Amino acid sequence: MDEGGFSNVLEKSGPTYKWIIESLRKTKKGFDQRLAVTAVSKVTCEHIFKEVGYTSKILRITVYFDNDEKPEVVILKVPDHKGSERINSTIKSDEAEKNKFSSLVYNLIERETNFFMAFGNREGLKIPAIYGVKPLSSDHKSGGAILMEDLSEKAVVQDFEKPFSEKQVLSLVNQLITITALSLQCSSELKQFQDTDDVISLYTSLANKSITKLKEDYGEVFIKEAEIAKNLFSMPSFMEYIAEDLNTKLGVPPVLNHGDVHGRNIMWKKNDRGGPSDELYALIDWQRTHLGNTGADLAAAFLFCTTGEVRRKLEKSVFDYYVSTLEKLLSGSGIKVPFTADKIKFSYQRSFIRYVFVLPTVKSFLSESNLDKEARIAAEEELRFRIAAGIEDAFEILSQNFPPFKELITS
Repeated sequence: MDEGGFSNVLEKSGPTYKWIIESLRKTKKGFDQRLAVTAVSKVTCEHIFKEVGYTSKILRITVYFDNDEKPEVVILKVPDHKGSERINSTIKSDEAEKNKFSSLVYNLIERETNFFMAFGNREGLKIPAIYGVKPLSSDHKSGGAILMEDLSEKAVVQDFEKPFSEKQVLSLVNQLITITALSLQCSSELKQFQDTDDVISLYTSLANKSITKLKEDYGEVFIKEAEIAKNLFSMPSFMEYIAEDLNTKLGVPPVLNHGDVHGRNIMWKKNDRGGPSDELYALIDWQRTHLGNTGADLAAAFLFCTTGEVRRKLEKSVFDYYVSTLEKLLSGSGIKVPFTADKIKFSYQRSFIRYVFVLPTVKSFLSESNLDKEARIAAEEELRFRIAAGIEDAFEILSQNFPPFKELITS
């Protein structure tokens, strides 16, 4: 059988083509029947993305058959050891800091493989079909591979410069509620996703970089807001205020968070024109999944994916909707919803404050888009308003609920 350069694309620690074929034979509907009447003639492997990552490589695997029938196409996600080493070599810090980065990278890979081993193909979850998972080895030198459905013919990512419509946001909200219901039904399986300082520090680092970007990209427009935000993130009491363990403080169980909800990790069912419809098809990239606050993913979705106008409209009803929908999903299970709408709102607002200061980083995605001058100006103006509305609402929440904030803005 021709491996089609397979081993040249994968690193030595990666899965073999034999593992891929055997995984598909066991799990992919119809694959075993195809092998009963014909043999595999060739397996090819190609990179989907040209840009360099720092945790994983996304590869398209194509399996050809002797009888020349339509090949099977699947996706393989594997650790990018060389990419991680390349990024690590650019870190201008001591060895301890480099080790911390390496630990974070492998922690993210392990989280995703653990998630798909625990919840892959679970009813109600909108994720790619999972055909095989190789756990990351204890020495991090092998494994960490996920073999999954190729969604390219069925689903599409919406261009980053196009904020989600209200219908799209509600479709996403329904999936976030489903994930919460799953958390309450499978609490014993969630301990492995306990949050760590690595994930929290990651967002703190992003926020600090984003505050700097706020000054650089918008000049005097947000200069006062950026300075206030910088001072906030230097206050231990503020870091405690936006912490990830709010559910525990509220006396309710933490729930599974996707942890990285933004437009590029959300795929929509294709419409008749091949573009994104209003129907969510899949949430992808679960490397930052963790146990956290009920409203965290909701806050990320509202800030990163839609306009300030749509967000403010949905905030008026979404918390009651969240509880009532959760009650319907759990009816007959014997599990009572442990959250009130007010507690979800409380959690949402704290997470909102944390995420709003990461929002300016979205502008870098716009710079990567192939937009003409007029479209780019319009997209950047929408983002500027989204940032302004987000900061305004965050400061209002802080002024009502975080006493040190008033001292900060009057000093």
